[in-house]
Parts: sequence; structure tokens; C-alpha cells
Amino acid sequence: MVKITSLDDTNQDAYDALLSGAYDEGGIGASVPPSESESDAQDWSDDSGAHSDSDAPRITGDNGAVVLLSQAHNRCDEDSDDGSDSDISLPDLPELEFEASSLQLEPPNFASFDDGIPVPDPQDFLECLENLAGFEAAEISVTYIKTAELKASRWSDPYKVSLSKKVDGSDLIDFQDSEKVYFIKFAPREGYHHGVEMLRGEFASMTTIDHLKQGFCPRPLAYGYIAGDTPEDLLPSSWLGSNTDLYGTDAYFICEYVDIECRLGDKDGMGGIPDGDVRKNAIMKEFCKSLVDLHTREPPIPVTKFGFKVKTYNGLVFQSVLDRSLCWSSFFGNNLKDLVVGSLKIVKFQLQAAKELSANTEELIKQTTDAWKQLVTLGVIQKLLGNLKDPKGNPIKPSLIHGDLWCGNTALLKTQDGDNGEPKTVIFDACCFYGHNEYELGNWLPKRNNLNKYIETYLKAYGGRCQPAEEFDRRLQLYSIKFNLNAAILFPKEEQYLKMVIQDMNELSNWAKDKKSQRTSEANMLLGIRN
Repeated sequence: MVKITSLDDTNQDAYDALLSGAYDEGGIGASVPPSESESDAQDWSDDSGAHSDSDAPRITGDNGAVVLLSQAHNRCDEDSDDGSDSDISLPDLPELEFEASSLQLEPPNFASFDDGIPVPDPQDFLECLENLAGFEAAEISVTYIKTAELKASRWSDPYKVSLSKKVDGSDLIDFQDSEKVYFIKFAPREGYHHGVEMLRGEFASMTTIDHLKQGFCPRPLAYGYIAGDTPEDLLPSSWLGSNTDLYGTDAYFICEYVDIECRLGDKDGMGGIPDGDVRKNAIMKEFCKSLVDLHTREPPIPVTKFGFKVKTYNGLVFQSVLDRSLCWSSFFGNNLKDLVVGSLKIVKFQLQAAKELSANTEELIKQTTDAWKQLVTLGVIQKLLGNLKDPKGNPIKPSLIHGDLWCGNTALLKTQDGDNGEPKTVIFDACCFYGHNEYELGNWLPKRNNLNKYIETYLKAYGGRCQPAEEFDRRLQLYSIKFNLNAAILFPKEEQYLKMVIQDMNELSNWAKDKKSQRTSEANMLLGIRN
């Protein structure tokens, strides 16, 4: 075993495993989840609302042992006697130790979840360029452009890219007529392990959005891997990729390029629609209407379970969307559990690596753990999500969710010749799954998201709040915890995000206590009347 202490190459695989979700208590190399044994094995049968272990995401170590990265879910109607969320737990946080071994990701089983919208295999980068350009790689001239909006993150590097044809291997002919422009992003080796898997998740997400609501996102065209023998003149000059294979580290995602006027929501230092823009209300109404349209459309094969067909990533962290369930409260609860466990470890790890882990942060991690345990004990997730109905009183159905719909992943398109004058909005950088439509709004709740003021605009387009309507604000508060945990991972030095998580968890627990006390008082009063 090696203890992770820094972000150098020696420990890169262990760090990548941490980011990829391999933080089960057994560590890499454990053959079964540590809480599972022959005597108390969980029910993996399909009719329990969980997926079978044959389609569970897994990581295989050098010794051939497999770690299952999922837990079975109970039905929504299987509440525990004490009112707790019995199928959701938080084990104590162990030391960050992993075996120093390389990892090989097994492709998921697509057959276990089919919405009728296929996801193609990854494509070699050279083959992709040839298909898009319409001529051989040796004839292609590639120009990469960085605009003000295209900024690199810790996990990807985006560009506007133009393809044109060379003459005699150098000069361009009829450049304007032959030029083809696209958007491309790369997921390099540095700071990330499975770039192809991450961009496959984005490709599958964007493809599904485009299928259900064509024109609401830039059309995805290809994703895949970059072979080690790719000519350097076909890559950005700053490219720091490494040799790779099908499930290697260097990957790309390419889609149509759209001309963006501004991002949506209220204006701040990063962008948005100015208050004086007379189109603002119409733009936001059109956006919310399109989002509702996406949420209410059914795929070619109706989906009955919450989850998705491939693993998706919200920023640096994978989402447990392969843990499919018939029960929304169980699906969400187990996803939140995974994120609580993973985010606290990753925050601690990043600060340890930078030698900036303070006693104050250690205390916040402990308080978050305690707040989560209380939330689970009081059964808050089941109480809020266990019996949801849509505004008309029907049981909620799985809706296609963008997954990370903050204002920075939205845009108003520039007006083009031939447009009818109606505003056109798009969404991008999706990490989809089929879930509860109101989950999308949990990301709008924090005031840092400039879509905050348009929750009511969305609800009006949707037809109202889901039932019970009086618990809508609490549901959004619960959903927002996931997005604040992701923010804590991205900005580990900023304590405000963990503080928000702790506050929200404690407030929800107090709400559950008050509700229980109120029911007890009403029951006692009723008994008194009867006696």
C-alpha cells in the first residue's frame, strides 16, 4: 500500500482512482464491497429496483480483482421501522490509501438500460478528422482558436477548430469555401485518468438531448481517443498528451460550433443578459419552455428506471447513474451518499497534497459527516422524495436531466440571416441521467447561479410544483447539497461550500424533527379527544 501525499506522477493512478469513484472502503483490489458478505449479501435482482451486478461499473486492478462501484437499492415502499433511510449510510472515512497499480476500466453493459438512443464506440482522432473534412489526413490543415469564452479547466481544454485543405502539403486553396468550423475539447492526461470515459458520458448526454429536443444543444459529432502516432501539426501547439489506447488518457469530443451572444441569466462580471436588454424576459421564457419540453419528452423506448446508460461526470467526479432504480428517493440518496463520501476525501486529499489542510477544515469535514449521519437517521430523503407526484397528482416519471445546468452551461445564440426573430437558446457540457425534473432546479438555488430568479418562470412553464407542493423549497434545498459538494471539490480552499452543505443538512434535519413533533402532537390531541 502507498499513502497518497502529493500529486506527482508516482501517485497519479491512485489520485485518478479517487476522482473516478474508486473510493470503496475495501480499496482497489477488494473483490466485493466491504459491507457485503455471503451471509448478508444485498439483493441484486432486477425487480428490487436495482441493477444486476453484471452491469455494475467496475475497476479491475493488476491482480484481476474487481471492485463493484455500486450498491443495491431498496424499493421506495420498504421504509425502515425507525423512519431512517435504511439503505443509505455513511461509513467512517478511512485514510486515503490505495494499492499502487494501474487501472483498466471495463466498458459498461449498454444492454441493461436502453432508451433507444444509441451511443457509438469511440473513434480514432485521425479517422474523425478525415470524416469531417472529407479528405485524407495528409491533406488536412487544422487551425485551433481560443476565444474569450473558451477557457481550459482542470479536466478539459476547449477550442474553436477549423479544417481546410492543403495544396502540395502546405498552401491553402479557396480557404473560405473549404473551411469547416467545429467546437472541440480535449481531456489530457494531467489531472485525469479516463478521459475517453468522461467524454463518452458527455457525448451520450448531448446525443440524447439532441435526439429529444433537436436544436437545444450543439449537435455532437464524435468522441474518442488520440493515438500516440497522431501528427503533431493536427493537435494544438500546447498539447501535452501522452500515448494512449482505447481506454487511455488522451481523449477528444467534437460538436458543431455555434455563435454565442451571451450566457443566460442575470448579468455579472462573467457575462449574462444585461438588465436593460428589452429581450430579457422573452429570452428566459423561451429557455425555460425549451427546458420543460426536454424534461417532458419521452425517448423512443420509454424509460421506467432512474439512471442512465453510461457513466457521466459532473466536473471531476463521476455520478453513480449506472446504479439504476425504480425508486427516485433511493437513487438520489445513494448518489448523494457516494458524493458525500467522495467529496470529503477529495477535499482532504487536495489540501493535504498542497500542505494546506487546516484544523478548521478538518472540523468542517467532521461536521459534514455528523450532519449527514443525522440526515440519514431522520429519514429526510425518504420523507421528501419517497412519495412524489407531478403537478396533476400522477406519480413522477424519469425525465432527462442535463445534470449540471448552471448559467455557465447555457447560452443565447447570435441572430443569423433567415431567423424569425425568436430568441434561440442552447445548453451544453451535459452530464445527463433520467431523474426528477425538479432536481435540475437544485443547481439554480444557490445565488451564485444567475438562473436563481427564473425558478418561477420554469415552474409556470411546467405547470406548477410537484406534490407535495408545500415541500418544494425543502426538496430544492436537498438537491442543492450535491452542487455545493461539487463546488467544494473544485474549490477546496474555500470553506463556504462545506459550510453551506452543513447548514442545509442541519436545517433539513430540524425540519424533519419539527414535522415528527407536529405529527406526535396531533396524534396525542386526537387520542385526547377520543378518550
